[in-house]
Amino acid sequence: MAAKRSTKEPPSSVISRIVRPLDGTLSPEAAHSILELKFDECNLQRMRELLLKNQDGVLTTAEQQEMEDYRKVGHLFDMLHAKARQSLRRSKSAS
Repeated sequence: MAAKRSTKEPPSSVISRIVRPLDGTLSPEAAHSILELKFDECNLQRMRELLLKNQDGVLTTAEQQEMEDYRKVGHLFDMLHAKARQSLRRSKSAS
């Protein structure tokens, strides 16, 4: 029987259960590819704009959602990068 999860569980918990960032099972090639995933300059600039508007308290509802979407993607990148780094460490120690 599957364990019941709280309906108030944060999305990051779901992502963590799926990605399993400490499970270093990626090939070195996959790990290196994942480490290349990042926000491009255009998105970084947009995040800075949203941050400034947020600090000024003038974000629209749509911009608040956009900022939250960036936060979620950033968290996903963090977990994927952790898994990639763990995989590379395990690969080196196995050699």
